Parts: sequence; structure tokens; C-alpha cells
Amino acid sequence: MHTDDNFKNMMSAGVEQPSAEFTNNVMSRIESLYSKSAYQQLVSKIWKRNFIIVFLMLASITIVAAIVTTKDHVSLAIPNVSFDDFYKLTLSIIGFWILMVLNFIVFNNKLRQQHVSNNG
Repeated sequence: MHTDDNFKNMMSAGVEQPSAEFTNNVMSRIESLYSKSAYQQLVSKIWKRNFIIVFLMLASITIVAAIVTTKDHVSLAIPNVSFDDFYKLTLSIIGFWILMVLNFIVFNNKLRQQHVSNNG
């Protein structure tokens, strides 16, 4: 093969070999850049805690209101919305947010475990 002969000629003509510490030097630079770009949360822990508290309060008030009220006591300003439809919509919204919070917790734990295993 002609290309293999050219390659052998180039190698024998004095192609420089990398230093013994080349790989370690490159990896140390990559690791230093990676450690500098740490993840920063968009929402602080205090705000996140406040959001969760407000969400839980609103969810519990909505659940209690949905359970306590009956069809006779509900007077909605929105036309053509029955109590059953409102109840289903409310439970769907609550279920959605519960799943979103659980997903956030699980995903956040996985990220934290990956971060610990990469740095630890």
C-alpha cells in the first residue's frame, strides 16, 4: 500500500513523539476547566423552599375545598362548568404538579450523585 509507505517514511523522517506527561497535562487542564464551571442554581434555596411551601399550601387548600364543598354550595362565575368538571380539573392540576415535584426531586438527586461521584 502506497499510503502506508508514505506514513512509514514520515514517521522515520523525524516526527516528534509526545512527552511522557502529555496525557496527564491535557487531562489536568480539562479537569481544571470543568471544576471552574460548576452548576449554579437559577433559583436560590430560600426561594425554592418558599415556592414549595406556597404550592403545598395552595394544594392543600384546594383539596380541602374540593372535599368540603358539595354540588349545592358551589357557585362558579364561569358558565357551563359543573362541579364534577371543576373537581376533575383541580385534581388533574394537583396531580400534574405532584408529578413535577417528584420528577424534580429524583432528577436533582441523580445530578447530585453524579456530581459527587465525579468529584469524589
